[in-house]
Amino acid sequence: MLIQAAEIVAASQHAREQRLLRELDGRAGVGRGVCLFVDALDHTSGVSRFVLDLARAAESVHAPLTIFTCARADPAWPANVIPVEPVGSLPAPGYATLRLAVPRIAGLIERCAAIDPAAVHVSTPGPVGLSGLLAARATRAPLVATHHTDLPAYARRLVGSNLAGLAAAKALGWLYARCQRVLVRSSASARDVGALGVAPDRVRVITPGIDLSRFGPGRRDPSVWDGFPGVSRAGLKALCVGRLSAEKDIGALARMWRAAEARLARAGVGAELIVVGDGPGADALRRSVRGSRVRLLGEVRDGRLPAVYASSDLFVFPSRTETLGQVVIEAQASGLPALVSDAGGPAELVRDGVTGLVLDATDADAWALAAAALLTDDNRRRAMGLAAAAHAKRFRFERSFASFWSAHAEVAPLAPVSRAPARAGRGRTRAAATPTPQRGRP
Repeated sequence: MLIQAAEIVAASQHAREQRLLRELDGRAGVGRGVCLFVDALDHTSGVSRFVLDLARAAESVHAPLTIFTCARADPAWPANVIPVEPVGSLPAPGYATLRLAVPRIAGLIERCAAIDPAAVHVSTPGPVGLSGLLAARATRAPLVATHHTDLPAYARRLVGSNLAGLAAAKALGWLYARCQRVLVRSSASARDVGALGVAPDRVRVITPGIDLSRFGPGRRDPSVWDGFPGVSRAGLKALCVGRLSAEKDIGALARMWRAAEARLARAGVGAELIVVGDGPGADALRRSVRGSRVRLLGEVRDGRLPAVYASSDLFVFPSRTETLGQVVIEAQASGLPALVSDAGGPAELVRDGVTGLVLDATDADAWALAAAALLTDDNRRRAMGLAAAAHAKRFRFERSFASFWSAHAEVAPLAPVSRAPARAGRGRTRAAATPTPQRGRP
């Protein structure tokens, strides 16, 4: 720890010296790029999918975005993602199965300083994200953050203590107080960030979006179920995708499905609940639905996820702690009507009564009734699914990236980006205005 601290001081001093030399040379402040710092990019989550979509979108328009994370390199990642090797790890609070990799912080600061960013972005408040905070200070670049996770709500649910929630709110407020902009992806999140003490003029709601080329009704392929033991191609399928933990309201999911299953049985309709995801609550959920037609698939990698969405019939997502609920967009884009909670971001993504239903977060009977009603009414369910797919087309990621980039341009002299996207695909072309840091150990 002492060695890390000494290295950080030295790297920060070196970064300031390099910045001063550039200022004297007249090269500082001229349109440059963004360095983004994110933890756990190698874990399947809405945050990791969003950040990787940012990376691909940046490459497509030659935007100088460099993403730093601490993980083993994944050959599927775009070339502007720079993974560094960890020097250790820390347990993620409340998640026994998840550890946050700790980078050599001084090395990350040096790499960021070499790029001379116009702005630094922190996507997560873990070890890598906090390295970004130090890098911003060292390079004197304005700091921007995205509020991806309602940490105070998570802390209250996971620890079962309001005090834990208050402590998390204070820590998050401390971080955001050092940011020139805090980005959110829903108006519900904007209110939450305001409650942390962030002034409204520093909050920006960016357009939510996903890579629509990956999700759609055309991805339907019943053979995808052959790869999951116990799941058959036949029968209707309600789907839930998310981390299995208390803050995701998996207890409400179990209660809802047991009641819905009883209604379906009386109507003579066979259906099963498919749950994609893993987490500390997986065993408790498995016990609570014993005897019901529920299949827990665990984590499903991105390659099969679009087919799992499109080959299901209804999406159910009772979580009340979502800042956005990216899975709701993915489900609707795949042609599924979505049942979502009236608390948090998901309620803003669904056209109530048209592309799905927005339900009282605390009324398990209402959820059971809604799920059973849609699963027994093929015409209404299919009509909602068609409307959902049409509605989801407004969530193009190109719009999301444009609003993300514009928010940074408010506080930093960013390099201009190409108006015409680069050739489509997952290519390995590096953004032209971004220096070429090497992968691996910093």
